[in-house]
Amino acid sequence: MNKTRSKILVSLLLLTAIRIPVVYGQVSQYVIEVKVPAANEKTPLSLSVELTQNTQIRRVVLHYREFGKTEFKETDMLLSGRTATATVPARAMTPPYIEYYISMQLADNKQATFPSVNPETNPLKIQVKETDAKDLEVRFLSPEPGETLEAEDLAVAVSLMFASDMVDKRRTRIYLDGADVTGEALISDDVLLYSPKNFDKPLNYGAHSIKIELRDTLGKVYHSKQENFNLSTATALEEQKSSLQYAGNAQAEFRNEKVDVTTTTYVRGDVHVGGTYKDLAFGGISM
Repeated sequence: MNKTRSKILVSLLLLTAIRIPVVYGQVSQYVIEVKVPAANEKTPLSLSVELTQNTQIRRVVLHYREFGKTEFKETDMLLSGRTATATVPARAMTPPYIEYYISMQLADNKQATFPSVNPETNPLKIQVKETDAKDLEVRFLSPEPGETLEAEDLAVAVSLMFASDMVDKRRTRIYLDGADVTGEALISDDVLLYSPKNFDKPLNYGAHSIKIELRDTLGKVYHSKQENFNLSTATALEEQKSSLQYAGNAQAEFRNEKVDVTTTTYVRGDVHVGGTYKDLAFGGISM
């Protein structure tokens, strides 16, 4: 009996020793949780950060680095109450993973990061799934992958037009944040429609996911595809849009260059607002 108890105690101590670094590694004075849905190759990734309090935090920035790169890129996160959201653009989503960390500007102009210690040399990682040929059989029409929109504008529309003949479209399942909501969805011809207004729990601000599960004629799972999106407030979206428009950097350079006896005129334009605004993918499709 004593030997058995000793073995149990040793096992518990080993488990504790294994778990402690994981728990303490995620402790933060300002960040409660980072929600990261499944990440797919060349598909925008929505993620959100739940903050402990928003009164002391003026700005939240996502720093991300695609695989094989040395420099981090950054994007301001959209603040809605205690939730900050951002979308990593599709071009950065390269297998096998991307790295990221969060920085925060506090009310006293001090800086905080998550992870709190050496975030640039010890960033967090997100595994990126390689593209599957079957992914093309499911097309998300609304919301668009990585889109940020108001909860009131959320309506799901998925095209099954390109599904294989092996698929029985009537058996298609749809999951919202892991919950099966197929019973409330409508499959009409080659389009699946779902309105989450009757979802049994409130959809909080931040990152959410939609998964479509295709099944064959025997009812077996043929393929599943998941996309993600962010929910925010109308006020936050409008403020972000106005900020982007105001801070738009349109540069024009007019240069006369004289080569021998020939004068060549160059006019070069570089407008950044459009691209940045597109990456954030504001707005939605109404049904």
